[in-house]
Amino acid sequence: MPDPNIINIALLGDYHVGKTSAAMDIITRLEPHVRVGGVLQPSRFHCGQRVGYDLYAPALRQHYPFAAKIPKEEGKLSYRFDPGGWRWAATRILCARRDAHLCVVDELGRLEADTGRGHLVALLAPLPNERPQVRLLTLRADRHQQLAAALGTIHHTFQIPLTATDRLQIIALIHAYLGPP
Repeated sequence: MPDPNIINIALLGDYHVGKTSAAMDIITRLEPHVRVGGVLQPSRFHCGQRVGYDLYAPALRQHYPFAAKIPKEEGKLSYRFDPGGWRWAATRILCARRDAHLCVVDELGRLEADTGRGHLVALLAPLPNERPQVRLLTLRADRHQQLAAALGTIHHTFQIPLTATDRLQIIALIHAYLGPP
């Protein structure tokens, strides 16, 4: 059953279309008026090529190297994830659920939808004294229905790329749910 104290706003898109950038832009516009926590997963580049992903905690302004591209058979690429990164992210998500007004969780996708693992574990873990809050979630579009079912409900959905009107509407929704800054 959905928690009436939690409002989920989802940014939907495929790989590499700007979900993380859109979420970062929105939270930058909200700070310092809204206490933001959680994790983002920005791409890491070297010489113009994506070489992996970091975790980024907006509340702490900290990065954590998380995933590195590795060659896979038949010329395909895969990623090697630092197991410590999952723990680091889970701690940031749990802290945000306890302390922040806006909990951002980036890159909910195949792992979360198909196995219930990844960032979904910290997002759904029982937490005493969880504060009412808005969650800004970025989701793989092809896993939207599975993730909506796991989360209980998604109240508002926006497709990437966002228009300027979409961005203003998301910010207005967050302020409406949280009250005036």
